[in-house]
Amino acid sequence: MTEEQVQPQINPEEPQVNPDEPPNFNIESEADVEPLVLQLKAFLEKHDLDVSVKFKPKKMRGSTSLVDGDGLKTGEVNIPADFKITGKDNNGKDLGHGGDDVKVKVIDPQGNEVPCEVKDNGDGTYDVGYTPVVPGMHKIEVVVNDEPVENTPVDVLVFDEIPDALNCTAEGEGLENAETKTPAPFKIVTRNRAGEQLKKGGQKFNVTVQGPTIAAEVTVKDNEDGTYDVEYVAKEPGKHHIDVQVETPVTPSEGEKINPDNKEMKSIKNMPIDLEVKLNHEDADPAQCWAEGPGVEGGCKTCDMAEFIIHAVNPSGEPCTLETVPFDVCVTDPDDEELETKIEKKDDGTYHAEYKPTKPGKYNVEVILRNPEVPSNFEHIKGSPFTPEILPGITAGNCVVSGPGVDGGEELDDCNDAEFVITAKDYNGDPIKEGGAKFDIKVHDPNGDDLECECVDNNDGTYSCKYAPEFPGDYTVDIKLNGDKVGKAPYEVCVGEGVDNQKSGVDCFQFTILAKSKRGGPVKPGNAKFSVKIIHENGTEIPQENIDIKNLKEAKYRVTYKVSEHGDYTIHCLLNNRDIKGSPWVQQC
Repeated sequence: MTEEQVQPQINPEEPQVNPDEPPNFNIESEADVEPLVLQLKAFLEKHDLDVSVKFKPKKMRGSTSLVDGDGLKTGEVNIPADFKITGKDNNGKDLGHGGDDVKVKVIDPQGNEVPCEVKDNGDGTYDVGYTPVVPGMHKIEVVVNDEPVENTPVDVLVFDEIPDALNCTAEGEGLENAETKTPAPFKIVTRNRAGEQLKKGGQKFNVTVQGPTIAAEVTVKDNEDGTYDVEYVAKEPGKHHIDVQVETPVTPSEGEKINPDNKEMKSIKNMPIDLEVKLNHEDADPAQCWAEGPGVEGGCKTCDMAEFIIHAVNPSGEPCTLETVPFDVCVTDPDDEELETKIEKKDDGTYHAEYKPTKPGKYNVEVILRNPEVPSNFEHIKGSPFTPEILPGITAGNCVVSGPGVDGGEELDDCNDAEFVITAKDYNGDPIKEGGAKFDIKVHDPNGDDLECECVDNNDGTYSCKYAPEFPGDYTVDIKLNGDKVGKAPYEVCVGEGVDNQKSGVDCFQFTILAKSKRGGPVKPGNAKFSVKIIHENGTEIPQENIDIKNLKEAKYRVTYKVSEHGDYTIHCLLNNRDIKGSPWVQQC
């Protein structure tokens, strides 16, 4: 009998057969079958017996077959997962052939079967691939020839969409151009390790925009579709370091599963970057702002206010139109003592600055522009610091003020002008030989009211001053030059009561009446009956007891009267109740 000859592949590890040895038919287990067949075949061939042996392929057994691969450890939504089935026979040996009935099921948390593909490699191994679409615990069942594979089913934790830092990207205007105080936008697109965009949000990002000294304000908006809108506002110009990091699970070591609680922040693709942020186009640019005037150029004197003008200019070279520009001025004198300064914005948009020099010499004037967001940060304007030369001038404290108007004394009273002289002197106490100073003199009477004071520049370094006290008491004379006290000001002066020529006068007045006849000749004494009526300008009549009429010889009558107050009086001289010649008349008393 002849059958198809099949040359079996003999495993070198299998026991060698002896063709001279009769087969042993003592079969105790299924494992004894194959060795027996091999021995029988060798024996028959040795003895020239016509024999044909046909081997049935080894059957794949679930109890000895193996499964392995990342697809049995963890998974990720929308990321293909795979594992390998290695078929073994009942002795746990490799099969070397395919064709067995291999069935694989992947069940998601909702009980739905996930499509999977099983590829027979024809060598006893099978590649399995599936793509989970929902997160959660998945169950994987593997059955070969109706027998479950050892250690299956396997529970596999599938993570929700996980961003892959190397595949996530960021793009937008805010990564190419930016200026201070203006929102700079860009967009983050999250992708998984397959390069596919994630379909939903919820990822954690750390976006930093660090300027030269301070970080910008950053906002991140989750669009819930896998993209994120980012906006930052830089607070200062200069190089900014921009980094976008996304939170991802730590990559496990080989053979380990991903730990969902073990996470780290990783920079996304093409991050970090450096970007030069420009100054806001409306802001004042310190490199273009400039100052002019004696306070920075020199030439003024110690007695003058050192003034100068600051021009605010934007990056385009145009006048800055902001409501306020944060200029600041620091001035130190030749002894490195810092002086008080003032800055005021003018109607034309420039800034007026001033300081009071204390001594002649070279000064240091720094004009800076502060960052309104970070006041401790500043830059010098063009030309700063300046070193103006201040010339000698009047030093207020060295001036000499003398005279009754400030020294007082018995001759000073409220009826005469109070006079004094200011002698101007410089920083070294030497007299100034020229005029031109504008002294601020304030005189206060005992009631605290201001009293006018006249000051005459003698153009020789001296100034004649006087004021007119109105009544006795303590007066204060305060003298300043550009805000500095002159000499030993303020001066306290005691003014006495004096005699006023305007108030002094006669309180008893006389006039004589000459009695005449109708023809103008003399009459006998005592025949006439004269009367006098005197009326003050306010309408009050002097009492008759204050009027005395005395009959003199030779027909003359002397009238004497007293007044109680000054003013104009109308005098009626009456004869028989009729005004005599020349009556009435007005007399000032």
